[in-house]
Amino acid sequence: MHLPSHLRLSRCGVYQFRLVLPEALARALGQKEFRRSLGTKRPEGAKLLAYGLSARMLPLIRTMSRAMAFDPNSINPETARKLIFDNLVIDAGGLKASRVQTSDDPAVARMELLLLKQMAREAAGLSDGPSAEGEAYEQALREQREFMEATAKPAAPDRPKTIKDAIAGFLRFKKASAPATLGLYKRRLNVFAQLAGGEGRQLHHITEADCAEIVEALNVLPTHRAEVGTATSLLADPPEGRTLSVGTINDHVTLFKAFFGWSIRSKHYLGSNPFADPAKPTKTAEEGGAEAFTQSELERIFDPALFADMKRPYHFWGPLLGLYTGARSNELAQLRLCDLVEEGGVKCLSIEHDPDDESPTRTKNKASRRLLPIHAQLWEIGLQAYLDDLKAIGADRLFPTLPLDVHGKREKYFSRDFNELHLKNLGIWQKRRKVFHSFRDTATEAMAEAEVDTFLIEQWIGHAHETVMRTHYRKTVGPEKLSAKCWPAFTFPFLRLDEIRYEKGKWNEWMLRNLKP
Repeated sequence: MHLPSHLRLSRCGVYQFRLVLPEALARALGQKEFRRSLGTKRPEGAKLLAYGLSARMLPLIRTMSRAMAFDPNSINPETARKLIFDNLVIDAGGLKASRVQTSDDPAVARMELLLLKQMAREAAGLSDGPSAEGEAYEQALREQREFMEATAKPAAPDRPKTIKDAIAGFLRFKKASAPATLGLYKRRLNVFAQLAGGEGRQLHHITEADCAEIVEALNVLPTHRAEVGTATSLLADPPEGRTLSVGTINDHVTLFKAFFGWSIRSKHYLGSNPFADPAKPTKTAEEGGAEAFTQSELERIFDPALFADMKRPYHFWGPLLGLYTGARSNELAQLRLCDLVEEGGVKCLSIEHDPDDESPTRTKNKASRRLLPIHAQLWEIGLQAYLDDLKAIGADRLFPTLPLDVHGKREKYFSRDFNELHLKNLGIWQKRRKVFHSFRDTATEAMAEAEVDTFLIEQWIGHAHETVMRTHYRKTVGPEKLSAKCWPAFTFPFLRLDEIRYEKGKWNEWMLRNLKP
């Protein structure tokens, strides 16, 4: 028997099965037709799949239509609707529920497809042996299965959340972070929400394919753009102009991965992390991060003639402290006089996280809080005379003219002036590569070349210990041992540091006029 195919082509090019119900049945059900996607774009395969559905449904519809012709009230409309649209079956006992398609259980779904295959082959008169029609039908079934798997909605977790609510929860979880860091997280997660389709979308509906598209869209995302649109719209019509750097893209992806990791642990998302292994772009040499200064660069940076003409105290002491500590720019810019302490007979800089103080300080993370022994060369250059000048003008910070910004930091002019006024004039500055942060790499390389224990290097630099042994069983060492092990690495015989001297009282009047709270 040659059954009608009842095919309809959707706007996406996928074939649908469409069956118009008899008038009496349609009137009872309040629905004129039945539709279902066949999950294939191949007409021959769609036709064979439609045969299977026809073979399943037409006998049932004819039986119900005949029954209703004699007695319109013989079948309850709700029961009829379930019979037809859930594909219930008829046996000797009458009508009963036995769902045979669209099950969420993969094992049941496989059985359903086998049953559909058997009925369709019988209806289409296909033999059990291999044939062109049989192979086409097998291919159509595979396409339908793949389509259904790709378009199936993921199961909802026990605690489903919209993207907006999940982001709010994640930011509360990260509340101990510095305000600047929280602000950065919020801005970047807002970008994720827009690319993913809006903050009202359910988080558990985000798939790995969505995330891959989001990472791809970050590559065409313009800088400083408040409204970014969806990932699909961006990729369809990439805007012109400057786009995010590779490093910034990777920072976004790292945050998104952390966000989904938290969502999984908080039972807002099921399955594995969709950002676990994205295809991230590779940094170029220019975007690869800060690099250590070379010997020739250090010789130009620490030319005694340049230091004699420095305009501000942080212009003078900033590079020297960077060279002998490898500390981050804000760690140095925010130092208070009370952060110069003595422990075990060694004078140190205490890098503290004290955001509630009248003069607040912040660190990047827990490992950043540390004691850094002050190298003898800094005292020889005149650090004590500078400290005496600060006390004489009533200052309570090492660089009392540096203002506090909206992010709770004081590094803006400290690092900017060094990069813009010092390194650029010397022809050393390179975007992201040769900047104040390069002193951290310079210090790290110096200690590594001196064969300082990696654990001590991490403690000095303020990095988190990576291994379980270091985290739980090996404790930090005191300043006396730390200085004994690390100071030998900070010898620079090629520099004329003995010619650099602080001129007592040089900036007292200027600092007194420009003190910042």
